[in-house]
Amino acid sequence: SARLKSKYQLLNSKEALIEDALNTTIQKLDSIVGKAEYKRVLARLAIDGAVALHGDTLELVLPKNHASYLDLAEIETAVSKETKKKTKMSISKENVRSKGGLIIRTPDSKRLVDNTFEARLERLENKARVEIASILFKSDNKK
Repeated sequence: SARLKSKYQLLNSKEALIEDALNTTIQKLDSIVGKAEYKRVLARLAIDGAVALHGDTLELVLPKNHASYLDLAEIETAVSKETKKKTKMSISKENVRSKGGLIIRTPDSKRLVDNTFEARLERLENKARVEIASILFKSDNKK
């Protein structure tokens, strides 16, 4: 029916807008790599991951040539403060294939937090879709 077809087109249009918003987010993340803002983002991702692993001795696996964006001493201090546990970090000789972010892991690699941009986006995509939809289509819900 025409009504069903119209509803289907509306849903497709909404999905396209949500996809555009997600793609814009990805482009924004890509654009900050190498800038001062990236240093802050990378530090926050490292701290969050290290705190989730409860500090101690941890290794950071970064994309190639991204280690220079980190101040290990600053991150160790922040993690130690939050976990109340002395934290020692090192940069892995391995690299992660990612546009940005990092993996935080224990030296034996048994526990890790993947805070690469791609992994974070994947984990947050459903929540982001709901948020984007509620922002974009707020007036639709009031009808």
